[in-house]
Order: sequence, then structure tokens, then C-alpha cells
Amino acid sequence: MGRPKTIRPDGPINKENKTMDVKVTKTVTALETFEDVTLQKTVIFTPPKSVDEILEILGNDSAKFLEVAIAGLRDHVVSAARANSDGWKQETEDGELVDFVGQIADPEKVNPIVKALAGAYGWKPGVSAEVRKAAKAKAIEFLKANPAYIELIK
Repeated sequence: MGRPKTIRPDGPINKENKTMDVKVTKTVTALETFEDVTLQKTVIFTPPKSVDEILEILGNDSAKFLEVAIAGLRDHVVSAARANSDGWKQETEDGELVDFVGQIADPEKVNPIVKALAGAYGWKPGVSAEVRKAAKAKAIEFLKANPAYIELIK
């Protein structure tokens, strides 16, 4: 029925009950329309305070504990690799991996700037997709032509 797409804490631990909300999303196919639909739900996670608590949660199954520990360590390694800008490859149309030679920036930093500038070119809520797309393209061209903005985004 689809595999989990995102599991992430959505905020700090609640100081009263020591829990945190975790948003879980997955993409499924709705059989009524045969279209992909992204579903989400929030579950409450209570971080354990000790290895013994973790084992208890896992039914005292040491193999399951090792599986969970390995998954957590893998996530830690992936996060560290994402934070490091060295060694990235880009896939060509032929499927070959080549060194990425461009400059990279976080979309969470770039997108608000593009959206703000697109407003100067006609983007606003309620306008057609064509107008939004054209305004975004003009904003991107403006940014590309102004190295000072590129420096701010890095």
C-alpha cells in the first residue's frame, strides 16, 4: 500500500509530557481515481530515557534493537553527508554519475527569495499558472544576472 515517505519530528519535545509530534506521510494510489495521493498523519513519540526503555519498547528483542540502532546510525550518516557540500555527483541523461561543478544552495533559502521577487513580475495568489510560471522565470533570471544576490543565497 505504499512505503513510508517521511518520518520526522515536527517540533521540540513537549516539556509537560516529554513527547513530540512526528509527521508520517506516504504516497498511495486511490483506487477510485487511480491517481497518487499523499496521505499524512501525526503520531506521538515519547523519547526513551535509557537503553533498557528502548529494549522494553522493542519487546526485549536484541535483534530488533540492533536493526533500529543501525537505521538511526544510517540516518545520522546521511544527515552528515547532506550537510557537507563536498563530493556530490549529478546524474546525466545517460545515467552516468559525474562530479557536480556548480554552486549549491538550500531550496528553503532560495524559494522565498524567488517568490518575493516573482511578486514584482506579477505573481500573486489567484493568478493563472502561466502568469506564476512566467513571473518565477523572470525572478530567476534577475537573480542569475545579479551576483550580489547569488552571494546572499549561498
